[in-house]
Amino acid sequence: AIVSRFPITQVFGLARDASGLGVRLRIGDTPARDVVVWVVHLGYTSYGPYAACDGASTSVMSRGEKRSGRLRQINDVLKRMRPQLSEAGTMPVFLLGDFNTPSHLDWVPAAAPLHCGVTMRWPVSWKVERRGLVDVLRAVSPDPVAVPGVTWSPIFPAPEPQDRIDLIFSKGAVMPL
Repeated sequence: AIVSRFPITQVFGLARDASGLGVRLRIGDTPARDVVVWVVHLGYTSYGPYAACDGASTSVMSRGEKRSGRLRQINDVLKRMRPQLSEAGTMPVFLLGDFNTPSHLDWVPAAAPLHCGVTMRWPVSWKVERRGLVDVLRAVSPDPVAVPGVTWSPIFPAPEPQDRIDLIFSKGAVMPL
């Protein structure tokens, strides 16, 4: 769902498995200024960091990601976003929500001690980046060790994996605060 204090001027429809929804928001009137916002809530099963901390190989983790359906879901969302992404130079596009998988920009060698000693190119965030969207947190704070940005599971201290699975991506003329 999308709740906004700004008027919703267009709805782009529901993605596969109701995993995503896109809207056009009017954020300014003089001159008219619109942005596109897509929200996602991808499948939660087969949570890769659990497998990583249980000693699974990255190939086993990759198979788990494929089985989870998240890659299929994000591919559908990105396909539906294609028209808006092609116009991102004139109307910024945001993709945000609960991805239920970490960012590949967080599971890098320097941050491996934070992730049970594992590095991993998580396919969902990598796919989003390949479509030209920028991970907003990593654009502002590129060091995942200094600023891990944990969104899961802050209520359960270690040994529960601590990860950033709620992500914000953008494309177009966007200035992060």
